[in-house]
Amino acid sequence: MDSFLQDLQYAFRSLRNRPGFTTVAILTLALGIGLNAAVFTVVDAALLRGLPYAEPERLVHLWQVQEKEDRTRFPFAWGTLRDLQAEPGVFASVAGYAPFPIAWTGRAEAEELPSLWVSANFFDVLGTRPALGRTFLPGEDVHGGPRSAVLSDWFWRTRLGADPDVVGKTLSLAGDPWTVVGVLPPGFPFAPSRDAQVFLAAQPTDDLLKRRTLNWIRPIARLRDGVPLAEARKSLAEFEDRLRERFPGPLGGVLTDVVPLRDELVGRVQPVLVLLFVCVALVLGVACANVANLLLARATTREREMSLRAALGAARGRLLRQLLTESLLLAVAGGVLGLFAARLGLPLMLAGIPGRDRAAMPFLEHLEVDQRVFGYGLAVILLTTVLFGLLPALRASRPDLHGSLKGDIAPGTADPLRHSLRDSLVGLEVALAVMVLGSAGLMGKSLLKVLSTDPGFRAEGLVGVELSLPDRRITGGAPMVALQAQVLEAVRAVPGVSAVARIHRLPGTGSGGTQSSSAPIERRRRAPSRTRHSGRWAPATSAPWAFPCSAGATSGPRTSPGRLRW
Repeated sequence: MDSFLQDLQYAFRSLRNRPGFTTVAILTLALGIGLNAAVFTVVDAALLRGLPYAEPERLVHLWQVQEKEDRTRFPFAWGTLRDLQAEPGVFASVAGYAPFPIAWTGRAEAEELPSLWVSANFFDVLGTRPALGRTFLPGEDVHGGPRSAVLSDWFWRTRLGADPDVVGKTLSLAGDPWTVVGVLPPGFPFAPSRDAQVFLAAQPTDDLLKRRTLNWIRPIARLRDGVPLAEARKSLAEFEDRLRERFPGPLGGVLTDVVPLRDELVGRVQPVLVLLFVCVALVLGVACANVANLLLARATTREREMSLRAALGAARGRLLRQLLTESLLLAVAGGVLGLFAARLGLPLMLAGIPGRDRAAMPFLEHLEVDQRVFGYGLAVILLTTVLFGLLPALRASRPDLHGSLKGDIAPGTADPLRHSLRDSLVGLEVALAVMVLGSAGLMGKSLLKVLSTDPGFRAEGLVGVELSLPDRRITGGAPMVALQAQVLEAVRAVPGVSAVARIHRLPGTGSGGTQSSSAPIERRRRAPSRTRHSGRWAPATSAPWAFPCSAGATSGPRTSPGRLRW
């Protein structure tokens, strides 16, 4: 221990006497370690940690899939969900959810709240327990049942002042009173809900309740203990066949699929995170090669020092330990600075992600450099010490005693072996840098291609507005038509507005819906046959100038954006 402390003291004095070399080496390592720590924080939160639910490996997401087309995925009908809940098979339990923004009324000015309609057993399937009150009870997700709401911790604290007596009070939502029955624990993450602040027991009526072709509820399920994913898919396919026998028309051409919930939550960002992690690992490799080159160059000026210590009786192992101690000191200093920079840089990293996308990745909201990240940083420090310090230390610990002590070796005239090592490190550094730059170039080219893709309309001067109805009793028919006409006239009267129209979904944000139909199709060398086809549709009003066609766009009138979008 005493000898190690002596090595530390000597290494500190040696590095302090060469401030230029020490500063460059520490900053280089801090860049590589800091980037790795920052990206690892995201990778750890998204890919390595278990989902914050009970036995998350048993949770799956269910989808319906369009057959014989582009295999578009879409939710279930409410009746199909109920059938699956009544006949769960390999699933221990099945629940459903659907994002439905709702108006917070009964105030001076109504406000839209991101909300999630869920079946009564939604939180039971996830294994989530509330911080206050309770979750939903059976029977609260049927029409005419008690209107019950569970609040997010953020909404309870920031909008209701963390009222400890909030359970049992009512909120006016879309003109109806909803009783608060519970408050979720802090940071409850459920990515598909995006930024839901209120969770409501779903009580569908009319078409939402009855139509088998109105797909709006998204099921999640918990597999029975020991049931593999392949068996779950087989069981769901058998359920689908039985359902088709009962409803051959509405469910024609529809398949079902089972996806692990983790893949559903982070599947889209996983390739990006893996690629990003590989890139920062290459940056760390470049930094290590750079510092190794600096140490080799410095070893040339220390040839006489190492020779003198060896002549006085220092064994090669003792010299090697001294040199590795200096490398460890550089790595520790660079690591501490890099971890500090990673902690400061995380908010900047999050600020660069659009809020809508960040809401779909709740694991990003509470990132911090915790013990796991510190442990990873320690491992990187030890790894970098070996990567950049071992090779120069091995070479410097074998000085040419005869030539160095006689003064035959002038500074900067190292032997050919040292030159070859330096050239190899330079080649490695250049190769890694080329890989990083090549990856960055490909990503940049892909981004430019995406940005230059013709969307089929010109967005200059267009503004999209989403409106939530303050009264949910206005669901269709004449009242809805009259309200839409009033809003159109009011927006058209705004000074500077040249055209206004309504559409179900903004262009590029979703398909809007699907509609199946049977029609005779003329085929080559075959007699006409009646085949079921489905097409996407989006209800819209006509406004030819609202979305002017750009070059290459299909002809026909384009409409401007409208729950209601305008």
